[in-house]
Amino acid sequence: MKFATIYSFTIMKKLGTIKQSTSFMTTYVGKKWTKLKYKGQTGYILSKELTYYAERANPYDSAVTISKCLTKKVNALKAAEAEGDIQKIVEKLYPTLENSAKDMKEELLREGLTKSQIAKFKKESYNPAEKQANRMKKMVQAWDLYTKSAYNMIDVKYTEARE
Repeated sequence: MKFATIYSFTIMKKLGTIKQSTSFMTTYVGKKWTKLKYKGQTGYILSKELTYYAERANPYDSAVTISKCLTKKVNALKAAEAEGDIQKIVEKLYPTLENSAKDMKEELLREGLTKSQIAKFKKESYNPAEKQANRMKKMVQAWDLYTKSAYNMIDVKYTEARE
């Protein structure tokens, strides 16, 4: 592969590309995505597009990074919910929370964490995130039904007006 694409994960906007053999620092390595710093920006790249020349990050440090990210996303969801910003929740916050929760679950299954560390991360970030994601999933499903119904109503009114 001659190039790999870097994305801003929160909105999946393309930030740029990295040429083959370019070195950079990663801050988190997941099964699907790797978080990196490149040219002063934080971005995400598909893990399968990378070749690693060093060991993966310490499992505890990696879990701490994901845990902090997960907590921020839960807090952002709560704030958007308090503001009534359903569109932001549906389009941006819920999908990223769901992905981060999956990353945390993978990280907790990784070798190198003690049982007490796993219990701590579950209590502090994974379980609250999972609870919030389940609540938001219901809201997202309701929003999808509402928008589909509203779209169908517009279509019905348009059809009636033509006849």
